[in-house]
Amino acid sequence: MSTEETRRDDSLGAEIPRLEPWLVVMLIAIAPMLAALALPRELVPHLTTIAGMLFVVGAAMLFVQERRRGARRGVRDAGRGIPDAGRGMRDAG
Repeated sequence: MSTEETRRDDSLGAEIPRLEPWLVVMLIAIAPMLAALALPRELVPHLTTIAGMLFVVGAAMLFVQERRRGARRGVRDAGRGIPDAGRGMRDAG
């Protein structure tokens, strides 16, 4: 794949809204809490634990996605002479 095709694919991907996988997990985490409203009290701690675990997994997925996106962006921008956000402007040149 050429550089131009990669750049075009990146720009198209940025314009198309999509439902992120981590967001799906976070939304699913709401279901056990809603179920806890209708089920007996003995199940509430278990459902709360499940919802909490799903929330933590969703947050971890978001963290990993953003780190990967930042790493890809850093590699892609390094070839174009765009300074890394972690370095000062004096170090970029």
